Amino acid sequence: MTQSEQTAADPASAILNIVTDLGRQLAQSAKTLTETRDDEVEIGTAAKDEVWRSDKVIKRLADWMFAQQQAKDPSGKLASQGNS
Repeated sequence: MTQSEQTAADPASAILNIVTDLGRQLAQSAKTLTETRDDEVEIGTAAKDEVWRSDKVIKRLADWMFAQQQAKDPSGKLASQGNS
């Protein structure tokens, strides 16, 4: 019996399975968050090359490249697939 056939035959059981899976995913996420130490998290580590500066305003290559990617793919589908 496929999942869609099972859902049609017993929707309450299908909902229970979905909620159970969601609970399991939430528990795993909470465990991961509690086990992650501050020194394991890196923020702003992408390479950046300065391309323009005026007073305190600095335009970096990473900003420009992101803007170019967004212009080519405004939906963001390429970025979500890891093709940056």
